[in-house]
Amino acid sequence: ACTLWGAAGNAVDGGGGLITKNRDWAPDHRQQLNIVRPKEGYASVVLAAVGGAEPGTKAGVNEKGLVIVTATVNQVPAAERNRIDQKKGLMRHLLSQCASVEDVLKQIELFRRPVFYLVGDRREIAVIEVAPDGSRSITRTDSGTLHHTNHYCAIDPADLKRKPGASSTNRSARIAELLKNS
Repeated sequence: ACTLWGAAGNAVDGGGGLITKNRDWAPDHRQQLNIVRPKEGYASVVLAAVGGAEPGTKAGVNEKGLVIVTATVNQVPAAERNRIDQKKGLMRHLLSQCASVEDVLKQIELFRRPVFYLVGDRREIAVIEVAPDGSRSITRTDSGTLHHTNHYCAIDPADLKRKPGASSTNRSARIAELLKNS
């Protein structure tokens, strides 16, 4: 169960951007930080899950200051999420090719699998929700805060298998409350 939140502009002392991810997951894997230096593009540091049911990159920051973090869509069963075709290594691709939130959003067509993203740079932050049918919602700000947990907030996908979990809704309410108070 992940909680993502970010702040930008006047919501950050001194300006700029701040992105945070709390990562709670079944302890069926090892987590490690990897330095990624592609032949072409930007270098990055990524948090990767190794082994377990959901291996792969979970968060990263590149040399330009672009940050990408993710949260699982618990309303969509894992088998259904994994059936949807998406570019392999999407986060590493974006970190190597994008210097800003704007650059990421120019590649929004690559976001196909149900997942939540929080992306940020020195100027702005954005939450991206991806529904099982491939529809997407983008909420962005250059001055304020955004947050997300593990359920849809901006999109109401048809035929969801599950309702939002109590943990996700409680964490969302709590982080919203905390972000309102300096």
